[in-house]
Amino acid sequence: MSEYFKLILKLMELGFTEYESKVYLTLLTKGPLYASELALYSGVPRTKIYEAIKGLIKKQLVEAYGSPKKFSATANPEPFEMILAEEERKYKEVKSLINEVKDLSQKNGITQLKGNLQILGEDALDNVFNDFLKRVRYSLYIVSDQQIFQLLKKREKQLMSLMLSEVNLNILIPYTDEDMINEAVSLDLPVRVGKLFDQKGMVAVDEEVFLIHNPETGASTVIIQPYIVKLIIENSLKKSFDSSLALKEYIKFLHTGLSEDIINLKVESDAYRIFFYSALKTLKEDELKKISYKMLEIYKGKTNIFEAEARSALPAFVELIKTDIKNGEIKYDETTKMITVELEDSQELPPSPWFFMMKAYLNSQGKDLEKVASIKGEKKTILQFKVPWEIEDILF
Repeated sequence: MSEYFKLILKLMELGFTEYESKVYLTLLTKGPLYASELALYSGVPRTKIYEAIKGLIKKQLVEAYGSPKKFSATANPEPFEMILAEEERKYKEVKSLINEVKDLSQKNGITQLKGNLQILGEDALDNVFNDFLKRVRYSLYIVSDQQIFQLLKKREKQLMSLMLSEVNLNILIPYTDEDMINEAVSLDLPVRVGKLFDQKGMVAVDEEVFLIHNPETGASTVIIQPYIVKLIIENSLKKSFDSSLALKEYIKFLHTGLSEDIINLKVESDAYRIFFYSALKTLKEDELKKISYKMLEIYKGKTNIFEAEARSALPAFVELIKTDIKNGEIKYDETTKMITVELEDSQELPPSPWFFMMKAYLNSQGKDLEKVASIKGEKKTILQFKVPWEIEDILF
C-alpha cells in the first residue's frame, strides 16, 4: 500500500470522509487549485467536490479566496489539536471504564460473574495467566506488576515458545522498579520499560480477553468483550508501549541520565504526524527551520536532553524519532556517528517533530546535521545524515 493511501486511511480514522481526505492531500501536494482542477487531480467526482471542500473548510483545514474561487490547504495545526482533544476524550472514557472495573475488583477473594465480566480472587491469577498462554493465537500484551512478573519468570520457556509460533509478544515493566529491571535483564524475552497505566498489571489476549490485576488486593478482573478489549488496547496499552523503551536501550540511556526523560517525551500522535508530513510538503526550508527553533524553545525547559552533550543527546533524539516513523526505521551508529533513515515513500526528511528539534539542538551547539546520502527506490527511500564531529568530540 502506498504512503498516499495510508495517509487517506489515517485521515479517515481521524474523522475525515474519503473525499475530504483526497481533496486535502491533493491541496497539500499540488498547492492552491480551482474546484475543477481539484476534481481532476484528486479523483473526486465533480458532483461531490464542493461537499468535500465544504467539510474541510468547516474543519478549518482549507480556505477559499478570489473570484472564481481558488482553494488552498492551511498549515494550521489547531484543527489537529481539536482532533487530539477528541482522542483524549475517548482515552478518558476508556480510563473511566477501567476504573469502574477496578472498583469491582477491590472485592478481594470473591469470584463473581456478571455478563462478560469476571471478578477473581487472588488465588486465581496463576491459573488464569496459564489459561491465557494456552489460548493465545496471535497477540499477547503484558503490563507487569511484581506478581505478574513472577509468573513471567516462571513461564519464560512457554513465552519463548509462543514467540517461535509467531505470536506478537509485548511485555512492559515499570521504570520505577529497579529490582524488576535488574531481574528482567536475564530473561530472553522482549521486555520494554515504561510507565504503568494506573500502576496496575494487565494482560490482553488477541484483542478478545483482558485482565486487570490489582497488586494491592491481589484480585483480578477479566473482561471477555472484544469491542471493549480492543478499545483498551488502542487507547491505553499501545500508548504505554509506544512511550516505552526496549530494556537494553533503557539501560544504555540510564547511564546518561536521559532514560526517564525519553519515556516522558515519547508520545504518539497520528494527527501531528500527518501535520508534519504536510509541513514537509508545503513549507520551505527556512520556514521549517523557524518551526524547529520555536519547538526547541517550547521543550527546552521540559527535558534535560537539550542540556546534554551531543554524544548523549543524539541517540535520545533518534529514539524519539522512532516513535513517529511507523512505516520505516531510523538507526544511529555510535561508531561512525551516522544516522540512517529508511522510509516507505519519497520524503527527504523524516515526518517527525523530534527530527526538526534535533537539527535545532545541533545548531544551538554550533553543529549541523549534514545529509550525505539519499537513495530513492521504487518503494522506499534511504537517507543518511552525519554530524561533522570534531576530534575532541569523538575522543573525549
